Amino acid sequence: MKRKLYKKIDEIVYTTTLSNGMKVYLLYKKGFNEKTAYVVSKFGHFDSNRYISFNSKKVKIDINGKKVKIPYGAAHFLEHRMFSIDNIDATSLFASYGANCNAYTTYEKTTYYFNTQNNFYECLDILLKMVNSFTSTSLQIENEKDIIIQEANMYKENPNHILNSTLYKQAYVNHPIKMDIIGEKQTIENTSKEILEAIFNTFYDPSNLSLVVCGDIDHNELESYLNNNLLSKKNCKKIK
Repeated sequence: MKRKLYKKIDEIVYTTTLSNGMKVYLLYKKGFNEKTAYVVSKFGHFDSNRYISFNSKKVKIDINGKKVKIPYGAAHFLEHRMFSIDNIDATSLFASYGANCNAYTTYEKTTYYFNTQNNFYECLDILLKMVNSFTSTSLQIENEKDIIIQEANMYKENPNHILNSTLYKQAYVNHPIKMDIIGEKQTIENTSKEILEAIFNTFYDPSNLSLVVCGDIDHNELESYLNNNLLSKKNCKKIK
């Protein structure tokens, strides 16, 4: 891993790019008890309802040979379902090792993370397994829709959210910022297993992911672990 010292703030950052294309950043914090890791996919709300560009050629996402647009809220919907590992809730797996975990979706990315004081590599293994496979069934996705719609309705009861949402809808005509990150009832209901699976296979390729680690962690040990546990390639085309 390449080492860079930021003298003014006395911080050391190690960086590397793995053979599968995933970028890795380690912020070394000597003597810190807590350790944390984030996996970031460069797929967020702004990628909804727009064309995907492969090798400078604009195409819609391919689902069973049919080109379709990505519905609003799909990034957030996929975030929910990524916590399923072979029908096991990843949250419970993290908890069994004493770790806290969460995720969030923004306009430009989706991030999954945990923090812990012990069992760092066991937790990192769970995090990498989460973003390495999509195992949700159609029934699970249908059941998730009600949960996400309830979440969307909760936001509509928040005055600040209502103000911002109304402002964006009045200010922008075509830009996806006018739509809520969580989506609307209709777009949530229109999201299918095939759409989420196609998004996963396209945007959760290691070349479109970054791993950010922070804590008192040996950079050689981390690099060795990652090289022995490489995420599988999913998309052979370069995302631009």
